[in-house]
Amino acid sequence: MPRSPKKSTEALVKTDAAQMAQLLDSLPQFIGLLDLDGTIRYLNKAPVEAAGIPEEELLGIKFWDSFWWRGGDHHRLRQEIARAAGGETIRREAQVLTKDGPIHIDFILTPIFDAHGKVLQIIAEGRNITDLKRALTTISENERLLRQVIDLVPHFIFAKNRDGHFILVNKAVADAYGTTVENLIGKTDADFAKSEEEVRRFRADDLAVMDSGTPKLVPEEPITHHDGTIHFLSTIKIPFSILREPAVLGVSVDITEKKLLWEEAQKAQRLEALGILAGGIAHDFNNLLSALFGFIDLARISTKEAQTKHFLEEALRGLNRARGLTRQLLTFAKGGTSPRQIGPIQALIRETVSFTLSGSSVTVRFDLPDDLPPCSHDPDQMAQVITNITLNAYHAMPGGGNFTVSAETVTLDEQALPPLPAGRYLRLSFRDTGVGIPATILPHIFDPFFTTKQKGSGLGLAISYSIVKQHGGTITVTSTPGTGSTFAIYLPTAAKRPPEKTVTQPIRHHCGGPILVMDDDPALCDLMRELLEQAGYQITCVTDGAAAVDAFLTARQKGHSFAAVFLDLTVPGGVGGHEAAVRIRKFDPEVPLFVVSGYSADPIMAEPHRFGFTDSLPKPFTMEDLTRLLEKYLNPA
Repeated sequence: MPRSPKKSTEALVKTDAAQMAQLLDSLPQFIGLLDLDGTIRYLNKAPVEAAGIPEEELLGIKFWDSFWWRGGDHHRLRQEIARAAGGETIRREAQVLTKDGPIHIDFILTPIFDAHGKVLQIIAEGRNITDLKRALTTISENERLLRQVIDLVPHFIFAKNRDGHFILVNKAVADAYGTTVENLIGKTDADFAKSEEEVRRFRADDLAVMDSGTPKLVPEEPITHHDGTIHFLSTIKIPFSILREPAVLGVSVDITEKKLLWEEAQKAQRLEALGILAGGIAHDFNNLLSALFGFIDLARISTKEAQTKHFLEEALRGLNRARGLTRQLLTFAKGGTSPRQIGPIQALIRETVSFTLSGSSVTVRFDLPDDLPPCSHDPDQMAQVITNITLNAYHAMPGGGNFTVSAETVTLDEQALPPLPAGRYLRLSFRDTGVGIPATILPHIFDPFFTTKQKGSGLGLAISYSIVKQHGGTITVTSTPGTGSTFAIYLPTAAKRPPEKTVTQPIRHHCGGPILVMDDDPALCDLMRELLEQAGYQITCVTDGAAAVDAFLTARQKGHSFAAVFLDLTVPGGVGGHEAAVRIRKFDPEVPLFVVSGYSADPIMAEPHRFGFTDSLPKPFTMEDLTRLLEKYLNPA
């Protein structure tokens, strides 16, 4: 007997319902059916198992009173169910309770409508996102950690897309551009860079790397920071892709300090090489000048004719200028030192600048406090430095201008001006309003023989640099074309001043006794003979240190002794004055030993007592120079 259509439909509905319930029970999501007032009418297997409570204890109660929402915001949940009953779909993240503890769910309330748009019931669904949230938290923490790491790296780290926009950047880059990491993302170099040329160069390198697909190393490139200072970077740029779009990753190391140290080393090597040459030339030249000085001075003293005396005095003035040139050359001499005095330098600065600019159209302003600490310096050499810098400013202001000279005390750390050690320094600043120095020339202005002047030698600033370096300091320069330049000299301050020295008036010395003279130049031996015999001495001349020692010992064996010994410092191919002095001192620690040399910057000439000599006599010298030495050590009174 066939089944009736009604019974068949009911059976089908029951079958579909059973299959639907079976399907819902197989899902991991929490699914419930609520009345419009929030009463629970149906639950699938997942929420019941999560609660660990029999299903019958959960059905028929209000949703917000259920086990899962204990400790939850019931007021909010009631409002959300009311809104869902009004036809609104609600979705948010929520935390619910299970028998194993709290979990995070993606919570959804979905209204069910009839054919007329009336809300019949509400489906409540919850998807466990605890693991996902934990993973996202881990990812977020890793991102925070990575962000912290790359921001702590002192080097530039950045990434740009094809359009040149930053998609990754660290704090070092943002600091250089004077902005924040957040503000830099999505921007380009052109939005912050001070130099259009730099932007073009960065952009060209970025595109070359992305187009070629190969990394590029830029060993050295300048970048202008937001404060206008120029730094030098060594950059590696590497191609990569993001979201299948080409991009470039870059890492830049600031090599500014290393570059400065390297340039200082290069300068030192050039100056050292020049010093070896200059020392030899100056020594030979001073030997030649000594004979000229001495005999012209003798002629000047001997002549009674006024016009002849005048001509000879003019000749001596010319020779003095030549002696000044050898002093400049000796500034470069390796290991060269000069006599120093500890005292204030303000008066020297004021006098030198005023004299150099006398009669010019340059207006000078001094800011030299009286209470500045003293410094150890050679007045003649520092006057030469100040003159060179002042002349440089004068030539930079052909139509006149302002020249400001100031001084102050500064304390530097080890990183401030490498390779200067940390300490307290006197900073002397010389600022002009001239034409300025182009950036391409600025790194070379202290190089020997570098000049932009048609009649310049290129030695002025190089000599100044060398002098200041030998004084334990350094010179820096900053310049803006069209605005002017500022030279700054840094000199170590001294703790205290020595007592003032009294000035000896010109004297005429006349005594007697035998004197031993050693010099490999016959003309200088003749000169010394003439000068010393006029003072009443008997002279023995030899041309080598070994011969001087023999002559000294022979005289001792005969019961005679020399009143003094003059020893030339260097004898090519023979025994020099230092070695001879060491041998003589073994037999006589008291006899006056005088070292004579045209290499006046040698440490022995600056500190003769340390090497066994009584005093030094730099070549070229005059009759007055020799007389002062004799009067000081051989005056019987």
